[in-house]
Amino acid sequence: MKSGFAASGIDRCFSLPENSAGPASALENYTHLPGFCSLLLLYEGLIFAGVGENFIDTTLEFEKMLPVVPVAEIPYFAAYIL
Repeated sequence: MKSGFAASGIDRCFSLPENSAGPASALENYTHLPGFCSLLLLYEGLIFAGVGENFIDTTLEFEKMLPVVPVAEIPYFAAYIL
């Protein structure tokens, strides 16, 4: 089935790297960037939009007491999306 379709650049960009003994190519090293950038844009868009008037608070009581390192907010929020 695979032989009927030509491999395009976008397919290689969103696929797993080949299993080879040699070093990875530049394209293989950066295959995670489209997914990360899309999550980053979504996160920043939600921050820009702000909290609605009738929001539902999904944090637990003990989470409200924990300090949040500002740099760690993006991976922390990404865990809820994924």
